[in-house]
Amino acid sequence: SAHNKPLLAKMPEVFRAPGLGDKDSYETFYQVFTGKGTPFEGRDGIRLDQITDNLEWTVLIVEAGTAVPWTKPADIVYDAGKPLPKLGGVFKDGFCAGLADGSAKFVPRDVADVEFRAWITPAAGDVANNF
Repeated sequence: SAHNKPLLAKMPEVFRAPGLGDKDSYETFYQVFTGKGTPFEGRDGIRLDQITDNLEWTVLIVEAGTAVPWTKPADIVYDAGKPLPKLGGVFKDGFCAGLADGSAKFVPRDVADVEFRAWITPAAGDVANNF
């Protein structure tokens, strides 16, 4: 929007993917999953105390397959009945994910689909294993 464009040049470093040296780029790969069963379901999302599948096994933010301007309200729409969207636009072997316990993990590109889906859903009762 016209309101957000002046903010582009003020992009916080935390939104810049590691290893990308272009300091004049105002795009980020980091986005959240939205949709039914995700931490950001609906307008308000869920509270941390509503995550019952373990904080250390719940993805809050992930490296998307495509970068967007950091001020753009873009999210990754998750639908359990559809294929996972493309993830990981920076690294060849995998992608970064920020978890609800405050930690970050590098997810190998060959992670099983069913395994990663368990990390997306915070209260589905599915068991997620470590990557």
